[in-house]
Amino acid sequence: VEPDDRFEDRAKKEAKDKGWGYEKIQGDLSMIERLVDGDWNDTEFLVVPPGHKITAHYGEGLIAAEKIEEKGS
Repeated sequence: VEPDDRFEDRAKKEAKDKGWGYEKIQGDLSMIERLVDGDWNDTEFLVVPPGHKITAHYGEGLIAAEKIEEKGS
């Protein structure tokens, strides 16, 4: 995606400075394309409807959308 290697070079330097390993792996833009196209499946995207909030879960999913309870209810 980048026009030159400057982002990769910066990542390599940051990794070296912090004593981390660096590995370049092949990827693709398909998830970003699905995000932009509105093709949001439940396994890759969390859609939070109006009146809901994001909450942490420690079971199968890491996060979920949960309905916000109205005050006084």
